[in-house]
Order: sequence, then C-alpha cells, then structure tokens
Amino acid sequence: MYYHFLDPPEDVTITKSTESPLQENENESITLQCSGDGNPLPYEFTWYQDETPIDGESSSTLTYHNVLRENAGFYTCVAGNGLSSTGESQEVNITVYCKILNWVNDILL
Repeated sequence: MYYHFLDPPEDVTITKSTESPLQENENESITLQCSGDGNPLPYEFTWYQDETPIDGESSSTLTYHNVLRENAGFYTCVAGNGLSSTGESQEVNITVYCKILNWVNDILL
C-alpha cells in the first residue's frame, strides 16, 4: 500500500545569492531566494517589502540589478503549494549604502 501525504509549506527561508551580509552599495545587484519544504514543494511566492506586497514579483527569486536606497527595508516572502495554508519567512533586513557626494572647488565628486 502506498500513501501520498500532502503538507503545507513550512520552514520558509530567504537567502541571498552571495555569501556577503545582507547589505549592498547603491547601483549594485542583489538577489534573494525564497525556499521552503512541503509536499508538493512551494511553487507560489509573494514578496513583501516593509509589509507591502511587491507588485509583479511572484517567482522564488527577487532581483534588483541596480539597487537603490528605496530598496532598503525589511523583506518577507510567503510560499504556497496549492494547499489552504501558506508558509511565511522570517523578516530579512536589507541595508543599502549610498554614495556620499562631496563638493570640491564647485565640482561634485
């Protein structure tokens, strides 16, 4: 006899594509990956920045190719697998460092 159990998503996590801390300089790239366990594995994803859904982002990855200061904040992802329950990740804080501009002899550096 064979049993096939269905489980809602759990252990949903966000990881960064590189090993560096969750911080970037302005105009660099950052990719976040959302994953979790379940049967079937999660295939529906919703990304949030500061508790607000990010329009148009429904894949397991979230990428900013030219990260801006306004991309800094707290990110979460909700993963679903078609069952009634969904799994939510812990918050991840992304810090974006902006370039400091200086005036020298009336020239902006």
